Amino acid sequence: MPQIIDKAQENDVPQWKLNRMQVQQDPFYKSFYSKFYIEKDGVISLSLKDLTIICNMILTGALLGMLFTSCQTGLYVCEYGSFPYISQIIKEPIYVRIYIFLTTIYMFGVHQLNIRAFHKKLHGVISKFHNDMIMHLGLISTVTLPLIGLFDMDLFPASHGIFALYFFLTFGGYCIMLSSALSTNIDKFPDSDHFGIIIIKYASYGLFVTIITYLVAFSYIPVGPTAYIEWFMVLYLVNIFTIASFTNQYYDSVHDPAVA
Repeated sequence: MPQIIDKAQENDVPQWKLNRMQVQQDPFYKSFYSKFYIEKDGVISLSLKDLTIICNMILTGALLGMLFTSCQTGLYVCEYGSFPYISQIIKEPIYVRIYIFLTTIYMFGVHQLNIRAFHKKLHGVISKFHNDMIMHLGLISTVTLPLIGLFDMDLFPASHGIFALYFFLTFGGYCIMLSSALSTNIDKFPDSDHFGIIIIKYASYGLFVTIITYLVAFSYIPVGPTAYIEWFMVLYLVNIFTIASFTNQYYDSVHDPAVA
């Protein structure tokens, strides 16, 4: 928001701050990325919603692109009964590098921001122990997703399976506990949040059914539909915060001393 600089203010504000404020008011310095943040009263607020949606689209597109390329080049036979698991796709030398790179950026740059945002939203609504337990599960999932690619299924099959299981259970558990905490305390949130909380609630139900279906299918039907379910489950988990982000206006804020 442009600031009006009067003579009285000039006497109290250092020159470097006045120079900075004048530059910020110049339309020439308006950036394409300005729509991703709000600057007001010394606080720069970065839109977590936009950041989440964009990064989820990139990660989802990369995973589907790996699958499409692998099928088109004949690296894997992509038909019912022999459809490749996602673990088979990401073990390829070039794909594993892309996977580790993108998931590390996403998990530590976006995923954990959403976890901290919901922790703040539940602060004072549920007990500290309950809130911290939800956050602990989310933070464990932040570490495990990149490790799935780092320990591939050929060289480190046991570690790969353990980290995959940890991710599915910890983040799945996080989503279910989060939706339960929000929905059971819906009366403690403003009316504008109610629709979003209901969306998160039903999204967690779908996630729970998907995880159980996958575990049962993997145990008893290792071929056929299981690989399809795994792809759906992974993309569901990766994009769960996209579903949630459409119903919130969370921001990650930093202090700007130039306009304090």
